[in-house]
Amino acid sequence: MPAAGGRNVRASGDATPARSAVYEIQAAGPGPRRNWCFALPVPIAVAALVTAPRLLPSDTPAAGRGRIDAPGALTATGGLLLLVYAIA
Repeated sequence: MPAAGGRNVRASGDATPARSAVYEIQAAGPGPRRNWCFALPVPIAVAALVTAPRLLPSDTPAAGRGRIDAPGALTATGGLLLLVYAIA
């Protein structure tokens, strides 16, 4: 089935939900195109950065420095590596 713009949507990679949403926005007709999708998070991030110091409590520093959890860091890194490899 051709998507907006006349391209055929392949089942292998182009039919992801994010791309489908962009194609639906493009097919909606005149008005903002898909470029606004990339600019939309910017004001949200600025608002979050401005309001976060007011809304979140301040963090008091610990009395001493803690030790680095090397086995935990290696396990988390390896798990995320395998997750990304499995998805890609």
